[in-house]
Amino acid sequence: MKHRNRSDLEGTGPGRPRGLNVPAGPGLRTLFHPRRRLEARFVLIVFGILILSAFDAGSTLYLIGEGTVEEANPFMRRLIEWDPGIFALWKQWVTGACALVAATLARVPAFGVLEGRVVLRLALAGYAILAGWHIFLISLTRIG
Repeated sequence: MKHRNRSDLEGTGPGRPRGLNVPAGPGLRTLFHPRRRLEARFVLIVFGILILSAFDAGSTLYLIGEGTVEEANPFMRRLIEWDPGIFALWKQWVTGACALVAATLARVPAFGVLEGRVVLRLALAGYAILAGWHIFLISLTRIG
């Protein structure tokens, strides 16, 4: 049997064809590492982001219905005017796709600056702050 060097085996693993070489570059080698998988904590953060995003969409629709706020994003405002259900689905789809990409790239620096895990934590914190703001606004509509 012929011995292979390490570069012949890089990029191979379950579900990948043997002998597929990964192009040079630290980010790509990390991304396509054979033992790479989503860690449970990143999956939990993604679920947290999706739950808070769904709350954001629902509370936004509620507050718009009460006449308390207007959607600031012109694209999302058009979606709400067209169909609130499409707005909610689009918001969840885009948020979920971005969160999954960030979770997949959790340990790969984006542009040499931020790793995906930092982006995930910032998104979760941002949605938590936004959820608190929405709860405050909803409480004002209940009082007034």
